[in-house]
Amino acid sequence: MQQYAGGWQLLLPNAGDACTHAGNRHVFHGEGSLAPWDWATDGDTLILRLDFFSLPLTMTRRLRLDGDLLTIAESLTNTSVRPVELVWGQHPGFGGALLDGPARLTSGARRITVDSRTRYLRAEHESDWPYTETATGERVDLRTPLEGQPGMAYLRDFTSGWAGLTQARIADRLSVTQSQVARIEKKGYEAYTLTTLRRYVQASGQDFRLEITIIHVPRQEHVAESSGVAGG
Repeated sequence: MQQYAGGWQLLLPNAGDACTHAGNRHVFHGEGSLAPWDWATDGDTLILRLDFFSLPLTMTRRLRLDGDLLTIAESLTNTSVRPVELVWGQHPGFGGALLDGPARLTSGARRITVDSRTRYLRAEHESDWPYTETATGERVDLRTPLEGQPGMAYLRDFTSGWAGLTQARIADRLSVTQSQVARIEKKGYEAYTLTTLRRYVQASGQDFRLEITIIHVPRQEHVAESSGVAGG
């Protein structure tokens, strides 16, 4: 971890330690995180493509940036006639100002399953989110990031497909709970007043500012049309 550069890695077809599965050797975090991808552009969209060596797979990724919103669309094709078992995940790295102090993970998941290769947590343990157990049987609340301990688990049974990471100090500055901050970030800015948004941006620090754009929509004139025959 001392040499980890951060960023956002695609984990495919493996996540976590290198392993052998179904006779195939997989590198740490999978071939997709290490292999060079072919790329092209289509307007404001970046298109990435990789034909995998470790498994008969082809993936296409389409990345599009709209303001501060990054949309990633991925498609995966099995190029063989046999089923393929794999892990397909995302590995965004968070650090710096975002983790300047206690942070809290939130999610729409209802259940959690620990990976079989995890050492710190109880391997293959299933439980209700956000609680699980360590290998020694101690209860762990996974809403609080593990300090200095690696752990891999799978969230499932989602009521809605989302996850968030919130700073405790933002909640303190707003005088609300971290769950309320997570709801602000989940629902989207259009659901809140300008006063709430100003307080949220101020609490986020000096690197953020609130910009508001007012767009004038010309009024459309409605013209009634009729037809008929007049005679006299």
